[in-house]
Amino acid sequence: RYRNRNLFWTGDNNKMKALLALMFIYGCISCSSGCGAVRADLSSPNYVNYISERTVLIRIDCPDDDRDHRGTGVIMAGDRILTVGHVVANSVGCQILVRREGEQMQVAHILKQDKVADWAVVVVPSRYSITTSLGPVKLGLPIACAGYPVQYTDTGTPYLSYTEGLVSTVNVKDVSNGIHYHRVTAYMWAGSSGGGCFDREGRLIGLSRMLYADAQGYFYILRSSDLGRTMK
Repeated sequence: RYRNRNLFWTGDNNKMKALLALMFIYGCISCSSGCGAVRADLSSPNYVNYISERTVLIRIDCPDDDRDHRGTGVIMAGDRILTVGHVVANSVGCQILVRREGEQMQVAHILKQDKVADWAVVVVPSRYSITTSLGPVKLGLPIACAGYPVQYTDTGTPYLSYTEGLVSTVNVKDVSNGIHYHRVTAYMWAGSSGGGCFDREGRLIGLSRMLYADAQGYFYILRSSDLGRTMK
């Protein structure tokens, strides 16, 4: 009876062992060129640089408020930067400052926004020579997300954060506002709101939206399908 309950490891199951060994060898051969490609692509220096040059810090500087109000944005084309609406929602009477990694702060202003859908487009004096396209989303899609989390800025110097994950659920409806989101496993922190999540081709598939994880440790992003009209 002991042997039956542990058939996997008994001597009379050599055929099963041999089959598993062949499957393992075949899997290693098959994966040698493809299985690690997703992580290698998302972590490659060229890909990380591609995401970094499209990601900006957004800081709200208010004269009577010394608190650190900040978020993240994505350069879409020329002088236009896309972010989530709540990052700039309380900027009346304040300056909106934008900075890309390694560059000086620029004063920006709001071009348009949708407070219900929670997105905003701000413009800066400079025109960046890059464009960012929107991409489709599917379940299990590998993604990389970037942002400027508050937790990493205790020294006063903002640091760009870069995380990887998957799209775990698509089209999740928030019953409080009727907005649909995608749920992802890429980790986010306060301050990352408005940062982009990108697919392997470098297309923007959503903006970091939620400031907290649910009980399972997932995070939520605005859908790329809802962001297309922001650039029109």
